[in-house]
Amino acid sequence: MGYFKKIPVHILLWITPCFLGATNPHETAQSVLDKLYKIHGHFNPNKPKLEITKGNQNIAMYLKSKNTIQLEEQAYQLCRSFGRDSLDALAFILGHELIHALQINNELPKTSFISYDRSYKSSLQIEQNADVQGIFVSYLAGYKTIQLIPLIIEKMYTSYGLRDKKIKGYPTEKERKQSNKIVIQQANELIELFNLANQMTVVEGYQTSIQCLEYIAKYYQGKEVYNNLGINSALMALNSTKRNTESFIYPIELDWNSRIKKPKTGRGEEDLDPLEKLAQLQWFRKAKDNFALASELDPDYHLADLNLFTVLIMMDDLKNARDFYNKYLKSQINKTTLNDLPLKIKLANAILNAKMNNTNEAIKIYNDLSKVKNTIISTQAQQNLAYLLKSKPGPMKKSENQCPYADFRNIPEYAIKLRSVDTENWIALDSIYTLKKKKINNSTFYSSLANDLKLTKIQVIPLQSAIKLDIGSLTLQSFGNNQWIFHCRKENEAYILNELNEVVTIIRYHHYNEVEP
Repeated sequence: MGYFKKIPVHILLWITPCFLGATNPHETAQSVLDKLYKIHGHFNPNKPKLEITKGNQNIAMYLKSKNTIQLEEQAYQLCRSFGRDSLDALAFILGHELIHALQINNELPKTSFISYDRSYKSSLQIEQNADVQGIFVSYLAGYKTIQLIPLIIEKMYTSYGLRDKKIKGYPTEKERKQSNKIVIQQANELIELFNLANQMTVVEGYQTSIQCLEYIAKYYQGKEVYNNLGINSALMALNSTKRNTESFIYPIELDWNSRIKKPKTGRGEEDLDPLEKLAQLQWFRKAKDNFALASELDPDYHLADLNLFTVLIMMDDLKNARDFYNKYLKSQINKTTLNDLPLKIKLANAILNAKMNNTNEAIKIYNDLSKVKNTIISTQAQQNLAYLLKSKPGPMKKSENQCPYADFRNIPEYAIKLRSVDTENWIALDSIYTLKKKKINNSTFYSSLANDLKLTKIQVIPLQSAIKLDIGSLTLQSFGNNQWIFHCRKENEAYILNELNEVVTIIRYHHYNEVEP
């Protein structure tokens, strides 16, 4: 959600014909396990080793004493039978055992994918949790496992000679399928909430996004979730006050137009009323804690480091921000493989220098960044430089004044009046926050509520055929997965675009009110 942290992409390189033919089972399975482990980002436990075995009793198992996942050759061949979906099937099996390996409180000496809750003192809840989390991390890694699960179970029971049999130590196929119905429902719910959280961030529904992510964190504790929690908490701190306490534009922001148009406080946070000041501080602290946790899970997750650095600057904790930059971030400017991360680090560092009255250094950095090809960074640098010099900023991008033209008239769902739709089915996120939803044709409506008080309603319309957008020189933000977003605030809409500047999803929204943390 970098962010809005980008959703990881399923790279086609991982689905190569060599897997479908003769290939090295260990090498292929290791590549899938490595990807799942990296995406999960929980690096405190050591990565488990992988072995390919000749057995035919477990499909796969995790041995705690050896910190090893064993995958049976027969199970590998079972996955190969799925053809172009073979890696997706393999990700389900390996993802399940990886979750067992990463469960710090897991006291089971062994687990067995096929024996499930019938061996080694496991339980149905433990195994279902491993299924749900394994499916979710596979989704984040780009594998489309969830629709394959019923067929995987069916083939597994056939291949291992367990169909229509009751054998001690193994659940029956009917019992396993019944369990998987529950698992699929829970996993689909987490995936839906993760996507909804990202969409809410795009349209500035930060509070709802936070509640969705906190619900997910009860089931899945990965760096993606904590980083996105930090992003939304920081944006809540910046945008929830009646007056603007910050003149600089930060690399953490998706769209800064609404904030900079607010009345400016004369003396920063001192002009806030006590409740506003306390609420903002709570949001900043929440952002700081979540970024720190994401970084702790994966010491090489430098995006979380950048975001933590940025929040320290927002909080005016300048000495600690400087120390953090020198210790963790300065060396990453020339080392990182993320294209825009070095530029964002420099932008945040320029703000730090400006706040520490190192004006000449800040001006130098802003001038350099104003010339880069990344239009988002160059525009932010120009605006910040203008503020620092107390001069009039140059013209903002076209996105500030008008929305792009696209013809959505032929989309039936687009004609529906957003606020006239009554959402029905609901999800309780906690004792205060609930979500309601309703599907109409190809679109889904969501309403978020706090104590029955409406917060935000959105309509998500995935398009059957992409529509070309008259984009001109509009500034877009990365949405991950080779997609981009444009926020048309004038129309209360946001568009998700592909790399060809074609709209693939429309998000329409209405905000009712904001609440305190």
